[in-house]
Amino acid sequence: MKGAFLRFCLSSFMLAPLLWSPSSIAQPCAPGTDLQPPQVLLQQATIYLNGNGIAVVSPAAVIDTAIDNCSNFTYLLSNATVSQQFYNCSNIGINQLAVQVRDQAGNVRTAYTQINVIDSIIPEVFTRPVTLALNPAGLAFLSVSQVNNGSRENCGIASMTLSRTQFSCADLGVQQIQLLVTDYSGNSASATSNITIIDTTPPQLSARSVVIALNEFGVGSLQASDIDNGSYDNCSLTLSVSPTTFSCSQVGTNTVSHGK
Repeated sequence: MKGAFLRFCLSSFMLAPLLWSPSSIAQPCAPGTDLQPPQVLLQQATIYLNGNGIAVVSPAAVIDTAIDNCSNFTYLLSNATVSQQFYNCSNIGINQLAVQVRDQAGNVRTAYTQINVIDSIIPEVFTRPVTLALNPAGLAFLSVSQVNNGSRENCGIASMTLSRTQFSCADLGVQQIQLLVTDYSGNSASATSNITIIDTTPPQLSARSVVIALNEFGVGSLQASDIDNGSYDNCSLTLSVSPTTFSCSQVGTNTVSHGK
């Protein structure tokens, strides 16, 4: 064709070459005389899912140029349709899209392009405080379900992890941990939770009988270790005994108090 030009999509994805000459610019056509479909050049598009996991594509987003011998661009664009308008989380990645452009005579041109659907929304992370009691071995364990307080993500949560899950006697009091939430696109966010570690396990006390000999001044002494018989606590144990001194008036059997 004399004076014809050839144009391709800038993304190097050739969808439909445009061929035109000065005589092919839209001109009024007599009814029944227009048998030529429009010429269409498409561009690829990247769309982002919203907080509800939805994205929309319109013909204007992908039609770079459309010309026709009888219909102007405004008419062609307003009468174009796409094979898929709405996208959701199941469409993340590259999707093929068909676009149909119709002129005033009803002639249709179909071209194809690609839609890249992206989820860039980070998860919303919600935590709650947790109180953990140490077990008889002096340990406490924390799970995600205890900390998570309804975290959510527009396309679903792939994983939830805690920065720490095990605690010991050295952690008594308030400890801060992080809950990390990651979605299926790799977006992640975290939030802090206060974990209060307490010890509610009473010590296991065991005592034995001892004999104390009074000295030349009529005095005898007693220490907690003298009567301890393997007392145990899951964290730490400081033993005491009462009374600790005895005199001549206490010769015989005496009961003492042995405790933490």
